[in-house]
Amino acid sequence: MIVPLAVSLGVCVAVSPFLCAALRARSILDHPNARSSHTTPTPRGGGVAVVMAMAAGLLASSAAGAPVAALLVGIGGFALVGLVEDVQGIAALPRLGLLFATAVLALPWLLEGSTGSVLWRVSFAVAVVVALVGYANAFNFMDGINGIAATQASLAGAVFAVAGSIEGVVVLQAGGMVLIGASVAFLPFNVPSARMFLGDVGSYGLGGAIATLAVLAVRSGVPVEAVAGPLAVYLADTTVTLVRRIARHERIWAGHRQHTYQQLVDGGWSHVGTTAFAGLATATCSVLGFVSFVGGPSRVVADLALAGVLAGYLFAPRVLARRYLLPRGAASGRGLSTLRPLVAQEPLPPRRPAVRAFRRPLVTRANMPAEAARPRLAIVASHPIQYQVPLFRALTDAGRVDPKVLFLSDFGVEPTYDPGFGRAVRFDVALTEGFSHRFVPKLGAPDKIEPPFGLVNPSLVRHLRAGRYDAVLVHGYAQVSDWLAFVSAAASGARLLLRGESQAPSAAVEASWRWRVKRSVLAPVIRRADACLAIGQRNAEFYYRMGARADQVVWAPYSVDNEHFAKCGAAGRLGRDAELDALGLDAQLPVVVFAAKLIPRKRVLDLIAAMDRLDGAASLIVIGDGEQRGEVASLARHRPWIRALGFLNQGKLGTWYGASDIVVLPSDRETWGITVNEAMAAGAVPVVSDAVGCAPDLVAGGAGRVFPVGDVVALARAIEDLLDVTTLEEARTRSLERVDRFSLATTVAGIETAVLRERPRLDQGDRCPHR
Repeated sequence: MIVPLAVSLGVCVAVSPFLCAALRARSILDHPNARSSHTTPTPRGGGVAVVMAMAAGLLASSAAGAPVAALLVGIGGFALVGLVEDVQGIAALPRLGLLFATAVLALPWLLEGSTGSVLWRVSFAVAVVVALVGYANAFNFMDGINGIAATQASLAGAVFAVAGSIEGVVVLQAGGMVLIGASVAFLPFNVPSARMFLGDVGSYGLGGAIATLAVLAVRSGVPVEAVAGPLAVYLADTTVTLVRRIARHERIWAGHRQHTYQQLVDGGWSHVGTTAFAGLATATCSVLGFVSFVGGPSRVVADLALAGVLAGYLFAPRVLARRYLLPRGAASGRGLSTLRPLVAQEPLPPRRPAVRAFRRPLVTRANMPAEAARPRLAIVASHPIQYQVPLFRALTDAGRVDPKVLFLSDFGVEPTYDPGFGRAVRFDVALTEGFSHRFVPKLGAPDKIEPPFGLVNPSLVRHLRAGRYDAVLVHGYAQVSDWLAFVSAAASGARLLLRGESQAPSAAVEASWRWRVKRSVLAPVIRRADACLAIGQRNAEFYYRMGARADQVVWAPYSVDNEHFAKCGAAGRLGRDAELDALGLDAQLPVVVFAAKLIPRKRVLDLIAAMDRLDGAASLIVIGDGEQRGEVASLARHRPWIRALGFLNQGKLGTWYGASDIVVLPSDRETWGITVNEAMAAGAVPVVSDAVGCAPDLVAGGAGRVFPVGDVVALARAIEDLLDVTTLEEARTRSLERVDRFSLATTVAGIETAVLRERPRLDQGDRCPHR
């Protein structure tokens, strides 16, 4: 059985380096969070190489027939579910359903030749399906530190290979050998420091392989203890953790750090030490399991010893809690990550008995004081966003309505890893000060907010009902909780205000079935809404394409704190020469700034190519971080007029806008481009692609330049045109005049108008009255 071992080992060694590079290039990364045991973004999906290696080793072996087919389904089917999870994510219940479907698919081969009564065969089939899905999930749960999964799989492979040799079962020998080969080959990429993670594709693939081999071993007559030996540690750790969480009434599908191995890491053990400890426990259980081949009294003694080993493993954190001085509660399953401080917030309003929905008056209440007479506005927002909180403060300060912001997540309050920037980010602005707010508890991981299931907040319904709001403003429609807000507003009689970033589709998109489906879902909500707050012309046109009436669309443009950025810009102009001299740039040359995430859709490389055509006539400052930073830095080394500054926070960013002459945003997809507002307020002249949402509102008409997206020559000409001093000053004057119309006061007035029912009636010829 050397051939399957050699083939699986060779394939994994050959494929893994290329796979690691490809995963990093496509940004398929595992980003650290509060439950992670790693601290840097690491490619996930390395299990693709492991699965390919196991499949190749099996096909190269002498094993054949139904057992091999079952093993290939067990490996490939489970791995495919994991691959989809790695690439785009699957909600817990659909993922569980796919795993059960895969297990059922393998049943015909696993049960081939089975005898006995129908009841027995049905019961055995159900047990097999549950066993396959249960162990695959347990293996996935336990794959959380460097090397632990590959080590466990290697040990399991050794057990099955030996058991197959004892019983003369070829498929067990071949399956065990490919497990050893693929897992051992992957270890250098994962230990001692991880260059690549298995990902769900690997953990499900290995878990499915081990579970399938276990079923085949039992059917081949291998004693149960020998089969259970290599599986025992994972099953015990997962089962005890699950029971403990159920007893505490915790959400069992939510992420946590309560497994025994996680508590050991939290207690001070290294990944290698913890992996070795778990591997030693598994190896000991496996050796004790083989005693079952002998039988007699020694088998009973070995079984008791095996149970003792498992108990020692499970209770290890309690003992180590004294030695390593774990925080109180860590040894009982509440790992260090659960000590994250809570954000202060007011208590949830008490439950009230359901009342019949009615529409309350919105404006004056003669029998109430003036303060109480202000309409109450609930603003449903995903999380504190640095661009939105100035608006919330301005709305509060204006005083015509009484706003309350309901955040669906506290993502970003503490330093948070931003996959676009490729680093942890904490903005230098107060995200929760100056306005009334609360954080509504959400289901699932606290750092996962991707739609549609990233924000599911069941208590939002109760809060909106108990708060007796006159109006509910919802930002977007992509999250489950957005729809909970829609329903709550309708049930309570509150006015529904919509504010999003969607743009009118192109003719090709509008003719597609996707648009028709989207329109059929959204159009009833938009037509029912009391107001659709348009952030710009393209957004207003979107509402009209969805069937909104002219009197529903209210102008509430995207805006920033213009005064703040004007002050930052003035400071930047004063210190311009010193900043440029410090960077080794000619202070006499015009300065072009790019400030955005360094990701492909922002098209920073287009800007560098356009600047190449200007032959050093201007300096380029690149501000931002992300996956293309290395490429930008490489290009900058050969171009003396480029400086890449990395991520800068809001305050420093504003001064660079003031120190620059031109700001460029060449994105191929941008619903608005709020950085353009900031730069214009600070005194820079914008050059944007026609794919940037704010182009017709902020930039067109001489306030800057708009060029066709991806047209490097047109971009170079637009920049060159503005290098003329007279042309630049004329554009700067128009730019400052234009951005003044996009102020927080304008946006606040639009929202107040929508809440107070004094909506402008816009005819079809002038849908956005901002000119």
